[in-house]
Amino acid sequence: MGLLNNSQIVVDAVLTRKGREYLATNDPKFKITKFALSDDGVDYSLYDPDHTSGSAYYGENIENMPNLEAISDESQTMKYKLITLPKGTPRIPILKVQPTSITMKAGEIAQISITTSNSSEGFNNNTYGFTAILDNNLICSLDAVDRVPGQVNVGTITTNFDNDDTTLSETAVGLTFKLTAKYVQSLLDSQLTGKLVIIGNETGGVVEVPITVNKS
Repeated sequence: MGLLNNSQIVVDAVLTRKGREYLATNDPKFKITKFALSDDGVDYSLYDPDHTSGSAYYGENIENMPNLEAISDESQTMKYKLITLPKGTPRIPILKVQPTSITMKAGEIAQISITTSNSSEGFNNNTYGFTAILDNNLICSLDAVDRVPGQVNVGTITTNFDNDDTTLSETAVGLTFKLTAKYVQSLLDSQLTGKLVIIGNETGGVVEVPITVNKS
């Protein structure tokens, strides 16, 4: 979703195919229950503490920036979510993932572990875990291995975002994850590539893991 302008609050939202089906049929399942905010479209280098007109104008260039339109690719939008950190937090938590890149062939399994560095005690994504987004489930499948303590595991959700019936993304929530490589059926390509985007549900940190699946 995105705000269309700065003068009034008008929200531009792009629904998934399933969302459009629910809306078209007036399905009671179509309920927006949660939302998140991000500052993906903000260039903080435009903040000018030396503005000659005073402190009220330090952020003028940022406030006058055009707003992003809604983006339907969930692996590209909401990369920099707005979060609330404990008062006095000196550093922004970042995610570290192992392995940092993955190469597999059909049937092989890759285990992915994530740690949070620069984090304060009790604020390390252990409460709400991580959201993992696989951009192309033609090359492999995604599963949460360790569930989030005290939280209901949503499992794996397959979503079509671009109206392309051949390419689907998968999303899972947990503490650790695994990828299982599929057979490359393409007659032209000896390998297929994709990526896994991992988001810290408490800290908002994001890390991407490139994936390669070889035909043999």
